[in-house]
Amino acid sequence: MSNPYLPFVYLTNFLSADTFQKILIQAKSSEGMSSEQTPHLVNLAHVNTLDVQSRIRDIYPLYRQNAGLKIKGGNVLVFSDNRGMDAHQDNVPNKDYPDDPNVGFKPNASAIYYLNDDYEGGEICFTTERPAEPQSSIDNPNLKNLFTLKPQPNSCVFFDASLWHWVRPVTNGKRFSSTFFLLVE
Repeated sequence: MSNPYLPFVYLTNFLSADTFQKILIQAKSSEGMSSEQTPHLVNLAHVNTLDVQSRIRDIYPLYRQNAGLKIKGGNVLVFSDNRGMDAHQDNVPNKDYPDDPNVGFKPNASAIYYLNDDYEGGEICFTTERPAEPQSSIDNPNLKNLFTLKPQPNSCVFFDASLWHWVRPVTNGKRFSSTFFLLVE
């Protein structure tokens, strides 16, 4: 039997206004310094997101009940030019870096921090079952527990890493967000 609910939390005003503005300005001014470009996104590794990681540690509820919390990721991702991200789960080791023990852990939760909303498209979609197609339509009546969200700036979405999710293509503007993978030990 599948879960009857979508296991995620959406928090607004995640960082102070000053810290948020600092990260946003750094991200928008770092676009030319991308460390990696894939068919679906540009990865800005030069943006300092340690304040986001620190805030995650402060508020992540399971961390208070357990001995440790590992956090990986934090690079700012830029989606534009009709690019999105295919349906996937985050609870698998990172196949892009199989030999790196610091990257290849299997997270049990994920967090996405959003820097802007001045773009069209780019919604994040969640479902509890694997979509039949990589980027299923948000109107697909066959998906169970489908939820679509376009987060506001300075917000963070925490979700179970086994939850299927994808990013709809950004049709106008640029979407800036930062993804973190969490492992509670």
